[in-house]
Amino acid sequence: MLALHRALLALRRREPALSVGRYEPVSAENDVLVYERRHETGRFRILLNLSAVERMVDAMPDAAHIRLSTHLDRGGEPVSGILRLRPDEGVVIGFDDKGKGGA
Repeated sequence: MLALHRALLALRRREPALSVGRYEPVSAENDVLVYERRHETGRFRILLNLSAVERMVDAMPDAAHIRLSTHLDRGGEPVSGILRLRPDEGVVIGFDDKGKGGA
């Protein structure tokens, strides 16, 4: 738990979108909350599986990578299309569209 908190704080310090960026809701259904944080320097999508069962989520229309997972084992994993979220898992996904304000 301590390692997760440290990793979350470090990512938040590095990425203004996660601290001062605007919040944009994407969806909330089937016990999964999805929202984005945007700033001039980056765009992130946060997916939170609030259930005790695995969920499949249409995560990204664009190329992206997982920047951080609550399990600390998926950093750098490419994401496009459907993403499997484990029970009670949360992920922070950074868009790869650097030319368009991506992460």
